[in-house]
Amino acid sequence: MAHLLTLQPSQPGTFAAAFTDRNASSAPASVIQVIQSAAQRVPDARLRPVIVRCRRLPLPPRILLTVLTYCHVLEIYSARKIRERMLGDPACMSLGGGEFPALSDLREFRQFNRAELERCLVTALRFLGQPKMTADAMGQKNEVWLVGEAKRRLLWAACLDCMELDDDCFSC
Repeated sequence: MAHLLTLQPSQPGTFAAAFTDRNASSAPASVIQVIQSAAQRVPDARLRPVIVRCRRLPLPPRILLTVLTYCHVLEIYSARKIRERMLGDPACMSLGGGEFPALSDLREFRQFNRAELERCLVTALRFLGQPKMTADAMGQKNEVWLVGEAKRRLLWAACLDCMELDDDCFSC
């Protein structure tokens, strides 16, 4: 049994995070477990942490990958809205020790780890659409659609990053 970060919807508009024991070989019961499992499979060498000049990054890269993937599954793309959710969630407060990545840190992490975010997002979207998937040609079309949908969500997030003003980018 491994200690794994499990994000669970706690109430509308928030998510809670708690370390729980669960058998890693058991079938995932929720999209959160699928995202977490996908993030755990990413080799450390493939995750690029954000270099924060004036403060340490409060959340390890794997946890940030999990949080961003989860938010993108919920169709929350704005770094500002993701940060607001993190700030409003007591469990995230405890994970970050009361410190959170700046908006620029979230954007930079998303940019540097786009390929890993896309892989985790495709895995989560595949889980959500699993009953519709088949092993025939339709299943192949579904896979192409899933990859395209993940790319579309990440592109939308990048567009929002470009449109939002970053008032905390010079807060150091």
